[in-house]
Amino acid sequence: MKPMKSASAKTIFEELKRSAGSFGEKDQALLHCESALMQTGRIYEAFDEFVRTPNPKSSATDHRMAVEKKAGELWKKCEAELMSAKDHLKQRDIEMNHVIDALLGVIDANEKPFQATEVRQALKAMSKQERLACLHTAIEGNDTTVMGSVFSGHSFLSGLTQGQFNQSRQSAALKNAQSEMKLKGILKHADELCDMQLNRIAANVQGLTSKSINRLAEQADAASAKLQKAMA
Repeated sequence: MKPMKSASAKTIFEELKRSAGSFGEKDQALLHCESALMQTGRIYEAFDEFVRTPNPKSSATDHRMAVEKKAGELWKKCEAELMSAKDHLKQRDIEMNHVIDALLGVIDANEKPFQATEVRQALKAMSKQERLACLHTAIEGNDTTVMGSVFSGHSFLSGLTQGQFNQSRQSAALKNAQSEMKLKGILKHADELCDMQLNRIAANVQGLTSKSINRLAEQADAASAKLQKAMA
């Protein structure tokens, strides 16, 4: 498949930014990714046109060499643009993790270690059913003291299995940091779009074999010779 075109990237990101709500129009990582995808789309479209319309005055060998040179330049430029966007998305995802930690009380719990220890010990002393019910109530009521105490320590400190801990942490984030979790999902999707664009550009550039390039150039040479003969 061909790389994503600039117009398609714009349409996709208009929807992604709408889905991101208040984050959409101002999130620099998303805007960076949109710009990178649009730019690489424009670059590939121009390159594709260059390959398909060789200069009639150029020989097949000249055109092949020109295409190979431009292909190398295109790949270097597109890879740099998309990898930079992916790095920005990764850093933004890390930032959102810190924001979510703050919303769930983890940051506050880390600043109050004795209180957090007491809460975890109290939970661990409960029966399994009581413990899970207490944690569920805390999540539903946005009790950052309990949530922060649990999620700032290892699972066993609160008497939880790793599975129970992970599921509770996910439930707490989805309930009490909805916008932030939604943005994380959008950031992941944007990162996947960058990977897709990289893979498609690589596949298409590699698909431009010397044989196909020579064929295009030879057609142009033949057309040029035919024109010259007709005009003689």
